[in-house]
Amino acid sequence: MVKANEIVTLTFDEGGITLTLQAKALSGGGVGETINAQNVTSRKTIQAVVSGPGQALVGPAADKFKLTRSTRYALR
Repeated sequence: MVKANEIVTLTFDEGGITLTLQAKALSGGGVGETINAQNVTSRKTIQAVVSGPGQALVGPAADKFKLTRSTRYALR
């Protein structure tokens, strides 16, 4: 879970390369939900998928994570 105005760690992971950065959550959300976050260095707004407390994913890993979560609920 992420609360609005919380500093979160955004992670981009693809092809064995992992990049992380700190961002301020502009909106709150639960695991699997898309939030808007602002890069604390560049001030650019990024969409990310909440992956856990204070953590969110961006890029292909975010899409896969979101798809996996929605598929899991669909099967129940």
